Amino acid sequence: MILAMATCTSCWEDSGSDSHFEQSDIFYRRAQELCQTQMLRGTTLEIVQYLLLTTQYLQGTHRSVQTWTIHGLSVKAAMSIGLHSRDIASKFTPLQQEIRKRTWFGCILLDRSLGMTFGRPCTIPEEYIRLDTPKHLPLYTSVSDQIQRLSTEFYNASVSVYRIMGRIITALYGNNLGCDTQSSDTSAMTAIIELEQELSDWQGNLPVQLRPFSADELSRLTDIETQDTTVERFRVILTLRYLNAQLLLHRPTFIRSLSALSRESKTSCRNSGSVNSMQASFDRVFVQVAQTILDIIHAVMMRQDHGRHLIGAWWFTLYYAFSAALAVFGGMLIAKDSVDEIDVESRRDRASRYLNQGCEAISQLSNDNPIVLRCTQFFEPQSTGDGDCFDLETDLISTMPSWETSDFGFGDELELGQFFASDLQKWFERVQ
Repeated sequence: MILAMATCTSCWEDSGSDSHFEQSDIFYRRAQELCQTQMLRGTTLEIVQYLLLTTQYLQGTHRSVQTWTIHGLSVKAAMSIGLHSRDIASKFTPLQQEIRKRTWFGCILLDRSLGMTFGRPCTIPEEYIRLDTPKHLPLYTSVSDQIQRLSTEFYNASVSVYRIMGRIITALYGNNLGCDTQSSDTSAMTAIIELEQELSDWQGNLPVQLRPFSADELSRLTDIETQDTTVERFRVILTLRYLNAQLLLHRPTFIRSLSALSRESKTSCRNSGSVNSMQASFDRVFVQVAQTILDIIHAVMMRQDHGRHLIGAWWFTLYYAFSAALAVFGGMLIAKDSVDEIDVESRRDRASRYLNQGCEAISQLSNDNPIVLRCTQFFEPQSTGDGDCFDLETDLISTMPSWETSDFGFGDELELGQFFASDLQKWFERVQ
């Protein structure tokens, strides 16, 4: 499975292409044949690790509809051997405890990530996460002790930000159950402020070497500084995960602003001045975060000397870039509500520039991946338009992902999941 993952993600020149899918699929099928019999004999730590690798691999293939099922199996298998239990862990050596602990937190990380991208309830409740985070254990390998230590800190930081993301889904998306009535503007804003503080604390507690990047910092990196890209890659990936959590946090209020625009002609009633002012502030943050995501991905992807090695798997990059581009396009619609014509024109020009950046960056991911090509083809005309043809009555950016099956020909919808792909499908259908 490691070879399958490496084939899918490491060769950037044509990553995500059909030839890479075919090559990685050979390793995947061999792993299935080797592990299928072992799985029937009983659950072991190695079986859980195999299932976790399979879950990660399937996110970037044409069979990602299986991802959620395999993930469920990995969580059940992990619990069946007590990876969640401190009492059971105490029976093992310190090294074995760390391996088991990291495997359990791998289940948690994927659980929160898939809950977001597929728009489904998380499998592991927050109350089940009782173990301390992994610790650095010096190992005698070719990797320096500093990189090993930073790797552990990177892993812990990733788990922490995804747990915050899980709390965002709980507080603002009703655990993705699709049963809650919409909360009041005041309660939603209160939750956003509290969760924003959690993200701020998370950022403040990061080691200096892992602090989030800005696009300007990335562009100033010299070739000498990027000869060993491990630390820089850690920082870029953490930055995108942090910004994506912010985007998820501010999305609900932004949706309400778009909904208010669609109702504008039917009613003149709006929120009180203070609430409306705070909502406008949140909307600006939402769009600014999206612009920052596009700035960073563009800065990385356009650095031909090293940029491709500073970013994670292509399907995550596509998810971040397309989600940010949708937000920027939504900001273009919000800008139309301004009474200042100069401000409207300025914000529209800025949005077009960022959409162009998004197209340019996304196109660098692959030359023949159909999902990448469709994303690029969609935003190319939007980057030169002003959104006047856009119908706000439609539900193109849903507050809750729909559960319908895609009939647009995307196959299994890749890693993008229902949370992203259902919106994506509607946008494409709208412009056909």
